[in-house]
Amino acid sequence: MASISPDGARTRRPPVSRRVLVVEDNLDTLHSLTHILRKEGHQVEFAINGYAALDIARRFRPEFVFLDLGLPGLDGFEVCSQLKSEAGFEATRFIAVTGYAQETDRLRARAVGCELHIVKPADPLLPLKLLPFLVERTQRFAGRNLSPCVHLLEVLQAFEIMMNQRHLA
Repeated sequence: MASISPDGARTRRPPVSRRVLVVEDNLDTLHSLTHILRKEGHQVEFAINGYAALDIARRFRPEFVFLDLGLPGLDGFEVCSQLKSEAGFEATRFIAVTGYAQETDRLRARAVGCELHIVKPADPLLPLKLLPFLVERTQRFAGRNLSPCVHLLEVLQAFEIMMNQRHLA
C-alpha cells in the first residue's frame, strides 16, 4: 500500500502484521515462504511435521496457517481437523498449500476446515498476496452466517479482480 508523505512523495505503508504458521516438510519451500512473510513484517512460526505444528499452534495462536497436507507422521488433514475442533482456533484460517491436487483431496481438505487449496508448485508470493484478501473478507463477513463456500468464492473473486486490474495497469 502506498501513502503520501508530508513532502508529497509516495511512500510504502507497512502491512498490518499477522500471526502466520507455516507447516511444510520441504525445507526449501518452508524457508522461502517463511522468509517472504517475515520480510513483509508478519510474525511467522514454522513446523516441519504435524506433531510440531500442533504444539506450535497451541502456543503461538496463529491467525493464518499455510499447511502442507502431505506431512510425515501426522498429516495436514489431521492437524487441521484437530486444531479446528479446539477452543481458540475458531477464527484461525487454514490454507492448504500442497502437492495433493485430486478433487478428493480438495473435498477432504475443505471437510476438515481448509478454506483454500493451493496446489504446488505455486507462485511463491501467492500466500503473501492472499493475506490481505483473507483479512478483509474476515472483517467484512464478521458475524454473518455464511457457508465457507460462499466465503471462499468471495475471496477468489476479489483476488481474481485485483490480479486482473494489476495485469491491465
